[in-house]
Amino acid sequence: MTIEHLASIIYNNVVSGLDGNHIDSKFSMAQIEDDIVNERLTVIKEYALKGLLPANDLMIKINCISLDDEPINRMGQFEDFDGYYIKHFEVPQIAYVYDKESVSYIGLIDGRNSFPFYIDRHAWYNHRNKRFVKQRPHVFIDTATNANNKYDCWVISKERIPEETMLMIAAIWKDPRDLIEYSCCKNEEIFNWSFISTDIIKRVTEKYLRYYRMLYQPPTPSVVNQ
Repeated sequence: MTIEHLASIIYNNVVSGLDGNHIDSKFSMAQIEDDIVNERLTVIKEYALKGLLPANDLMIKINCISLDDEPINRMGQFEDFDGYYIKHFEVPQIAYVYDKESVSYIGLIDGRNSFPFYIDRHAWYNHRNKRFVKQRPHVFIDTATNANNKYDCWVISKERIPEETMLMIAAIWKDPRDLIEYSCCKNEEIFNWSFISTDIIKRVTEKYLRYYRMLYQPPTPSVVNQ
């Protein structure tokens, strides 16, 4: 089920629920899709707090991430990287509903060579000071959005990283529509939201029905004291 399909269901539910009242022309499918994405995050947070929704049920993989040479020192807050090979990549914004467990995998596309990853600078510095662990490739994710409204990430390795290397990341994404641009992501996987789709449809439908019922509610006649 695509997000367009979900929006269409909600639109039809609202139209039928208004009993013939006309819907304002500003009520667009794009607006419904935005509300679906926002409501999805709300539902995920509620279900997560209740322990009703395992993080793994929400993971979506991108297995066609290419690397480039954008330097990490452009941030101006990192120490010297002599002796390390560094490659850069971008990912869509991640919904850190389950903290670090919101990302289940970063590594090679074979799914068997995962890299430790860090979103906290202090934890990342500690990693670099560990004698044996620091020899492994690892990833730093900068959660400040860049000019493309994405996260900058860097792979740091003691060994040379081949130019043709492709990475895979499995995570809970803030807006699944951001994955459409990746050729390796299929719509049926991007919008496979488990059983929360039913709850999202119900909540967004009720939101619009409340709004339009209030909008079309006839004015209450004033009572004049005799």
